[in-house]
Amino acid sequence: MKHDDLVFVKAFWIWWEGTVCLHFFELHETLEAERYIELLDVVILSACEEVYPDGNCVYQQDGAPAYRDKDTQSFLEERAPQFIRNYECSPDANPCDCRFWAWLKQKVYSKEMPENLEDLKARIREAWDELDTETIRKWLRELRPSREKWKANSAIFQQDL
Repeated sequence: MKHDDLVFVKAFWIWWEGTVCLHFFELHETLEAERYIELLDVVILSACEEVYPDGNCVYQQDGAPAYRDKDTQSFLEERAPQFIRNYECSPDANPCDCRFWAWLKQKVYSKEMPENLEDLKARIREAWDELDTETIRKWLRELRPSREKWKANSAIFQQDL
């Protein structure tokens, strides 16, 4: 695989019940708010509503531009009233930033280097399929102290939004 070959995994979702979806983007493709809202509506929140019909689900996202967009925020306020806007660059409160990326890299690169982009994508998909619910739950449990600390300071964060 050439050093300048890149693959972007910008969209993936994990939750208490396991994995939801994994999405690869092309080299110059970006996730704009309109596309993100579509993914939320058709895939993510629909899955949440199916598993949590009583609405007892908190949706968390990071600070990516499409996530902070006013249309996205309005959509989430309507469809996922318990959503957490963001953690203002607090990776210790985000299971993906805190645990998932290191885990994925270890899985993907534990063997020899991928031969090409398709091999790399296949390894990422394979690792994704191996990500079990108990591992995800362990990561989420580890984040509870960070979340509690963040909640205690949430009034400050809300003023900054």
